[in-house]
Amino acid sequence: MSSQARLRILKEVYNMKKENILLITLEYVPFKGGIARYIEGFVSMFPEDQITILVHDENEGRNGNVIRKNLLYKYKYPRWAKALLVARQLIKEEKYTLIVTPHILPLGMVCKLIKKYYDVPYIISLHGKDILLAEKSNRKRKHAIEILLNAKGIIANSNFTRGEVSRIISPEKRNINVLHPGSPQIFRTKEKPKNIRKKYNIHEDAPVLITVSRLDKRKGIDLVLEAMVKLVKVYPDLLYIVIGSGKERSNLHHQATKLSLRNNIKFIDKVDDDTLADYYSISDIFVMPARRIGADVEGFGIVYLEAGFFSLPVIGTKTGGINDAIVHEKTGLLIRENDSKAVFASIDRLLSDKNWRVRMGEAGKKHSGQFTWEHNRNYFDVWYRGLR
Repeated sequence: MSSQARLRILKEVYNMKKENILLITLEYVPFKGGIARYIEGFVSMFPEDQITILVHDENEGRNGNVIRKNLLYKYKYPRWAKALLVARQLIKEEKYTLIVTPHILPLGMVCKLIKKYYDVPYIISLHGKDILLAEKSNRKRKHAIEILLNAKGIIANSNFTRGEVSRIISPEKRNINVLHPGSPQIFRTKEKPKNIRKKYNIHEDAPVLITVSRLDKRKGIDLVLEAMVKLVKVYPDLLYIVIGSGKERSNLHHQATKLSLRNNIKFIDKVDDDTLADYYSISDIFVMPARRIGADVEGFGIVYLEAGFFSLPVIGTKTGGINDAIVHEKTGLLIRENDSKAVFASIDRLLSDKNWRVRMGEAGKKHSGQFTWEHNRNYFDVWYRGLR
């Protein structure tokens, strides 16, 4: 590379660092959803004085670079017009040079109008379900296409999501960048503590499965319970830990009771990150056989990487963006959707071969280490420079 080319790139990187970014979102920490975690990681790529987070919250206030405002009208239409008013005022006060939002609808409408009237470019971040929902009606599809075509760039959380975007707009018309979620720093610095099973009164030799997710039908926990009926006959001490809350909670409790599994399953509603790390450390296999239900799909599956950091082999399905998170037969197993027999077979394969299970877990730890927001920042800078 010539010295002139090197100086040009350095100048472009410097200019990127001077961008003043406004990120507008409906979800942010301490909310535990996938988009909230993704946005938390995205924000971590930038110095605090370079990015402001405007998040929808009826408990309004400001803490550092996080502004919490009620962004949606309750009774007026369109509800997102309130977000437009708030964002417009911030644009006038702070002179933002770039807007980012993870919500193509409705906040993409806000971004499109701000670009039109205030000439501030925007980037749309997509996560799978959002683009599928936008295709459910002709009106939403039309708005989505206009928003995407007017965006400076588009970020997809997986190759699956990128493919869905490319079905409705030509990828040549807009620069679509895959920016996988990075794993939370806390899990990458955790070491497995000694005698951790004793702390939670779990027998040292008992095989342990774990799922960490919302308790939704789409997550496939009911399929694991069906597989458990046969598994406990082969592995009587098998324990299945399910961490999360959601609308399927009562149904799953009822199913576990009906199948006589209450002695082999432990439901836990909410835990902090340190306790979650403990439960990952206790476990032998992570399993989440997610299924697609209409537009509701696993856009990526950051939990598969989280489990990988604790050297757990992972079991997922061949749906949505999970293929980006799991390397089949190397870091985990990818099985068919809606197939409890496949769930049983995959768990049985891993439990019956400890050496293979350990090797797969070690490969998963190495694989997960490649997904970091530090790496994403460098990748994002190169991509963003190409948009200019």
